[in-house]
Amino acid sequence: MSRDKRKDEQRCKRVRKEKDEENLPPTSSSTSSSASPTTINK
Repeated sequence: MSRDKRKDEQRCKRVRKEKDEENLPPTSSSTSSSASPTTINK
């Protein structure tokens, strides 16, 4: 059960990361992938 939960977490993380990279310009996403779009825009 815990293993399935971890797998779901990893999948959600991957999807969220892909969405962030889609919204961000290539340069910003490559320099700071962990930063959120709002912080980069500021």
